Amino acid sequence: MGVRSFKGAAAPGVFDAWTQNYEEGIVSDTQDKITISSRRRLDGSKIFVIITWTLLVLFFAGAAGITWYPTLSARWSAKVTPLAIPGTSAYPGNHQAEFKGVATGADGSVVAVGRTDSTTGVFRRGLGNADAFIVRIGPDGKAWSGIYGGQSDDIFNAVTVQPDGTIIAVGSTMSIDGDFGKVSVEGPGAVVAAISPNNKLLWHKTLGTSGCTEFVAVSLTPNGNIVAAGQTGPCNPSPGSPTSWMYATDNALVMLSPQGDLLWSQVYGPFAGVNFTSVTTTSNGDIVAAGYSTNVADGPYACVPGHMRCGVIILVTPTGQLEWAKTLTEVGTNPHDGQFRGISINGDGNIVAVGDTMNDDCWAVALTPDGTTIWNKTYLTTIGTTSLFTSAATATDGNIIAAGMRSLNAVDNIGVPMVVMLDSQGDLGWTYAGGGTNPESLSSIAVMPDGHIVAAGSMNNKSTSANFAYLIALNSDGTLT
Repeated sequence: MGVRSFKGAAAPGVFDAWTQNYEEGIVSDTQDKITISSRRRLDGSKIFVIITWTLLVLFFAGAAGITWYPTLSARWSAKVTPLAIPGTSAYPGNHQAEFKGVATGADGSVVAVGRTDSTTGVFRRGLGNADAFIVRIGPDGKAWSGIYGGQSDDIFNAVTVQPDGTIIAVGSTMSIDGDFGKVSVEGPGAVVAAISPNNKLLWHKTLGTSGCTEFVAVSLTPNGNIVAAGQTGPCNPSPGSPTSWMYATDNALVMLSPQGDLLWSQVYGPFAGVNFTSVTTTSNGDIVAAGYSTNVADGPYACVPGHMRCGVIILVTPTGQLEWAKTLTEVGTNPHDGQFRGISINGDGNIVAVGDTMNDDCWAVALTPDGTTIWNKTYLTTIGTTSLFTSAATATDGNIIAAGMRSLNAVDNIGVPMVVMLDSQGDLGWTYAGGGTNPESLSSIAVMPDGHIVAAGSMNNKSTSANFAYLIALNSDGTLT
């Protein structure tokens, strides 16, 4: 049937090892857009010398007409060379910079977050190997960008915006210093950070006292609480990159108040090989998380018999109690393994999870709030090509907007950014596929209050192997703005 269900209480064990690191009153201003925001102490004489030389440099640079700090100008472009296609913008650097998450504010602002280890371009890392970065484009087109982290690796994976405009970004840190400062001595700590609309670090939490922890998704409940989803578990014996930090992971959820107070944390395990990739909330405050499972044993996250990787969806109450869990694969005469990468609630109040199958096809499933499957469909199944959904959002008309990438042919198999509309029956509406000669992909998507769509990801420069952070804006009918 391509589905396995489980109903019942949460598996035992609140993740008590997760702790909070809350430093009220620490303000980090990264308006310079280039240097790392930090709390490293300098004595008064050094500060005086730095300020004096900075003012002199800026004075003479201004007199010479030099623009020192690139800033975003129009809503969807930058004062760096944009792509030739209207409605898209790439922000070049000399190494790897990519957007991982994007969100929109009630005022029409757009916020994108990610990771950079570039030393040139708009999003330059600071003192660390790689830093988390953020850009906010206001409804008036004015914008700022900021760098956060310490002297090791830091990343923002996802972002949301509170009604008052406060930005909530989540990710992880390997730094023991800087803006966040991890607690675990073994691996990364999970991070939740609140940033003001004018780029001030208001508060942060660094969670995880042992092992490896990371937040990959974030959402707001109807009453304004913050829900972060991620993984926790033992560290890989030889961690070398964010993708190899953890193994034998458990999936976990944390709820914080709008001011950052830890309300509860819950691990939904222990079941090795289960990962959350996305989270959302329903109108009554229930929390829905999606991801994948490689667990072939018994338990609520065991794959459908005969499969090694399955999509996972769970629903928990506002207090963190597990109501139901479901593992799914695509349906058909020869169903392939699959995974979910994004989730949203459509206009009918049903749950829609999107991802991809191990046959390199786009995949989407709709469930009722009680976990009953409504439809289960694959898309863009051309043999020899690759396509996947990475994120989902709900349009103002209630339809689902899914973003990701696809290759247009089986010859060069170059990925291009893709955005599609799925109606309430899962039928494919309009499709946007952009791109050029460089591989491009979208990691996250959001819908603005006026119906415009904004997606974020990266573009790979084949000549330099560098990744450029990439934004795209569409009208509500899927055409470029």
